Amino acid sequence: MSLIYLQESKIEASFLIAIYALNMGDNLGTTFDLSSVEFIPLKIAFSVLNHLSVEREINDEFHQKIYNEYSIYPDSLSLSEGAIAFFPLFLFYYGDNRNLDKKLELIKDNYFSSNTNLNSWKILIIITNLILRKKLEIDKITLQTVSFLEKYTLEELEAIKIVEHLIREKIYLTEAEKILQAKIDNHELGIYQALYSFLCLPNNIPMSLSRSKKFIHQQETTRILTGFLLGLYNGYSPIYSFVNFTYQEKAFEQIIDQFVAQWRGKIAQ
Repeated sequence: MSLIYLQESKIEASFLIAIYALNMGDNLGTTFDLSSVEFIPLKIAFSVLNHLSVEREINDEFHQKIYNEYSIYPDSLSLSEGAIAFFPLFLFYYGDNRNLDKKLELIKDNYFSSNTNLNSWKILIIITNLILRKKLEIDKITLQTVSFLEKYTLEELEAIKIVEHLIREKIYLTEAEKILQAKIDNHELGIYQALYSFLCLPNNIPMSLSRSKKFIHQQETTRILTGFLLGLYNGYSPIYSFVNFTYQEKAFEQIIDQFVAQWRGKIAQ
């Protein structure tokens, strides 16, 4: 088994491109500040990132803070929005799937109804793990997903099979969008639209983000999740070829460094 490693630069790139994806205009050279983020699920993601960089655990007190600050109660987030809000948790439990499953159940208990199926999150987490391990094979994405899932039904794999089919057959985006909307529940549509956008053009950040902007439904969640995945896949260095960021760089880098340090300490235990 390959040694797992989490790079600060990839985590930083993931969040920066996600923010850019949310705010981008037609001009890919836009400069903006982190304070411009107003989308609630992404604001929660920063709260989760900050909390885990210090505490290592998401506890009841933290959930209460989220309830109070953002008025987030059960079923007020879609599964796609929830995937954004708790994306830092997916990264923090990279390499620790047993405990991650427990954390996912706690999140479901706090934010979703008891019959909610988190399979779309698990597929997103698997693909995130494949990216971080540099083992992602786009033409075998369904097989790779199956190899990581201990329990699944054919119905639960249907969505990722559709995404793989659309990519393999090179279906135009407008037609792909119609197929995804017809086949996938709206609450998790943003996740699979983002996976489609990312997997079509994983090496081309500007083009992939531009395509993600063309979706009519779940556009914000699609763009942000596409940005998360592109950042993890490509890392930090390609960003500045097409966009300038204005933000408190040292403070943000310090949070990322602390987050990764906490992850390494947890993994070493």
